[in-house]
Amino acid sequence: MPFLTGICLNIEHLSEDVCNAAREFNWLVCTYTCNTQDDFLKAAKNKVDIIISDFPDKTKMFFEGSLTH
Repeated sequence: MPFLTGICLNIEHLSEDVCNAAREFNWLVCTYTCNTQDDFLKAAKNKVDIIISDFPDKTKMFFEGSLTH
């Protein structure tokens, strides 16, 4: 089993370039401090594998389509 299998970044540091680089190594991408609709959209655009939020219910509602922008 490899030592490093993913990367976890604050949403402010998440970018397409970082996600692409991580995927070249088959790493999972996780982001945290993802609390606003803009954050959710950024995470979705970058196809992160894991989202950590202070508001998990709000995050779930957004991705289920119950919360609109």
